[in-house]
Amino acid sequence: MTTRELDDARASLLDALRGRADPAATRARAMVERGRAPRVMVVGRRGSGRSVLLAALGRCVEGALWIDPRRAVSVVEPAGWRGADHAEALKDGVARARAFAPDAVLLAIPATEADAGVDDDLDDAAKVIGAIRPRPALVVALTRSDEAAPPDAATPPWDDDTRASIARAVATAKEHLARKKLRADAVVPVSARVEVSGGETLDLRWNLDALRAALVDALWRRLPGPAARAEELADALRRAGLEVDLSESERRALATPWGWFGVAT
Repeated sequence: MTTRELDDARASLLDALRGRADPAATRARAMVERGRAPRVMVVGRRGSGRSVLLAALGRCVEGALWIDPRRAVSVVEPAGWRGADHAEALKDGVARARAFAPDAVLLAIPATEADAGVDDDLDDAAKVIGAIRPRPALVVALTRSDEAAPPDAATPPWDDDTRASIARAVATAKEHLARKKLRADAVVPVSARVEVSGGETLDLRWNLDALRAALVDALWRRLPGPAARAEELADALRRAGLEVDLSESERRALATPWGWFGVAT
């Protein structure tokens, strides 16, 4: 079942329930209406690689997670900070986080800066994340990992020395996160750049699959009891007198707060 087919199924159910005020129909309608895509907020200062990362993820469908800022996953990018207007930009980011209430935060930190000058960035990120209720999942993307590569290893797969450097950056980032009491579900090094020069394309995208998988896992851990919710929806539809031919996975998708999320296509 595709995202579009799931949307059509939801619309059809709502049409069938429209205008009915009996308790059974009200319960069924409430369960169907609460379906939505998960909200992911991309957080990071200017120059952290947020926009490039979001563009790279937005072009990809992998497993159960489709990150598309135009439709499938609601994504908002707060104003970058670390400029002359830092205080106002941070205030804006906090306000938008509180209003948006994302299910997960994707925090972008340049891999080359994980061991220096990251304290202020983490303090700012903590203020943004702390404004969100309930507390969201946190996945950290160590962006621009390609910049750790020496000139003779300019494209993936990286050599052993570069991988060792990236591993050290991951370990250091985890230490800083723990010190700031920011509990991350995962810290994933990535590279998202594609450069075109002189008619030649240099593809530096790397480890994006691992980042998508980390987001999937982090979001699913915050979704209790999808099977029980599917049975609850099936019971609600029966009590409302609707005979709907839906598979278990389709009922589960329609019943979860994140709608289509996790449906095999």
